[in-house]
Amino acid sequence: MDRDLAGDRGLAHIVREGKTIKCLHPVYLGKQDIRLLDNIKRIFVIEILFILGFSLHNIEEALWLPEWSKSAGRYQKEISANGFRFAVIIITALGYLVTFQYFIFSETYMFSKLLYLSFVAMMVLNVILPHLLLTIIMGKYAPGLITGVLLNLPIGLYLIIKNIDGSKEILGLCISTIILSITILILIRVLFRIGKRIFD
Repeated sequence: MDRDLAGDRGLAHIVREGKTIKCLHPVYLGKQDIRLLDNIKRIFVIEILFILGFSLHNIEEALWLPEWSKSAGRYQKEISANGFRFAVIIITALGYLVTFQYFIFSETYMFSKLLYLSFVAMMVLNVILPHLLLTIIMGKYAPGLITGVLLNLPIGLYLIIKNIDGSKEILGLCISTIILSITILILIRVLFRIGKRIFD
């Protein structure tokens, strides 16, 4: 039978089957510690799967989209492989940053959750426009479609449905997704030019 003994410096001693086990005593945990432990206990399995899918999607694009752009005609200007891959690396890092801040701050700040879900929604829309649409119009595979359809789309929709509640949140998500998408498109153009100037 277990019994608790008074411990020093926040350690409770539990005697179990003749063995003494030291553990952190709850009375010594502050509110911030408890909140941190609660966040650790929340295993963000789906969120981790999404960011991994996002990474694979970007890798697929980085490997094959520059070559694909050479035969895309009016639908896509030919792009520099080095410039594009530089932009992809930075955008991927930003995706991880947005996800990481969501893990830490989503329970405290509404903006953290909204920013993350806007990022997710942007990637869901990215599957349809341009990847799926270009594949249909051009009659040939557009790099990024498979990872988008198999990973980003289903996982992203699940995250949105799971975390959005009410028409106000839906409207806020739509507006923030549009703003974020425009911002990212502008940033990609800037990063592309920087990467092309540095590496080409």
